[in-house]
Amino acid sequence: GYLSSFVDVGGILGGIAIGYLADRSGYPALVSVSFMLLCVPALWSYRNLTKALGPSNTVVNALAMLVLGALPNGPYCLISNSVAVDLGLSVKGNRTLLATVIAIIDATGSLGAALQGVAVAWVTAAL
Repeated sequence: GYLSSFVDVGGILGGIAIGYLADRSGYPALVSVSFMLLCVPALWSYRNLTKALGPSNTVVNALAMLVLGALPNGPYCLISNSVAVDLGLSVKGNRTLLATVIAIIDATGSLGAALQGVAVAWVTAAL
């Protein structure tokens, strides 16, 4: 139940961390790709940790959920907000266009979240 909230907290921390790293490095795309590439070993590690320690180890699960929330949500925050800000600077007051683009970005994220459940079930059944 409550372990899922650690994913959201990780997403907040991931958004802050990726914004800081992108600003400091000057290469936001490289930082985003790095976060996304780290998702694969993080998921693999989580799978192996829960097999070895069991799902009842709450501290390990909570820390893993923080990491697994930060890695994919950080790039999402950076990409969606950067596009909105860049567009906002370029449209010069056309709020209708800005609102439309932000709605498309958020709807795409929601679609991905909706399809995630189907994809996870399919992968789980295949394994």
